[in-house]
Amino acid sequence: MFVTVIVSVPVHIQAQLISDNSYASKYTVYPQQDTLRIKRSPRAAMYRSMVFPGWGQWYNEKRFKSALIFTAETSVIAGIIIQNHRLSTSITEQQRIFFKDDRNKFIWWLGGIIIFSMLDAYVDAYLQNFDLDMNINRQDNTTTAWVKLEYNFTVGTLFHRRNK
Repeated sequence: MFVTVIVSVPVHIQAQLISDNSYASKYTVYPQQDTLRIKRSPRAAMYRSMVFPGWGQWYNEKRFKSALIFTAETSVIAGIIIQNHRLSTSITEQQRIFFKDDRNKFIWWLGGIIIFSMLDAYVDAYLQNFDLDMNINRQDNTTTAWVKLEYNFTVGTLFHRRNK
C-alpha cells in the first residue's frame, strides 16, 4: 500500500472600492463626450509609418515620437549602408563574415523598429479620443480602497491498495 498526498492552493484576489449608499451626495458626475468618433484613420497612420520613418507619428501629432523614430530608423539604415560598403571592400573571408553578420543584425533591427513604429502609430490613432479622466470626482477628496487576498490550503490523501 502506498499513499499519495495531493496539495492544492487556489488563490483568490478581490479588489473592492468601499463607499456608502449616498453615491450621488459624494460624487459629481459629468456627462462624457462621444469617444467613439475617430478623426484619424489608424490604417492610414500605420501605412504612413511603414512608408516613411516617423510619418505615422507625425500624422498623429506626436512630434517627439516622430523625431525619435525617424532618428532610429535612419541611423539603422546608415549602419546597413556602411556595413554593406565594408562588406564589398573587405579583403579576407573573416572580414566578409563579420561585416555580413553585422549588416544582417542591422536589417533585423530595422524590421523591428518599423514594426514597432507601425503598431505605435496604429494604436495612437485608434486611442486619440480616449478619455483618460473618468470625470468622477469625490467632493470630500478621500478614497478608501482595500485588497482582500484569500488563500485556501487543502491537503488530501488518496489510498491505493494493491491486490496480491
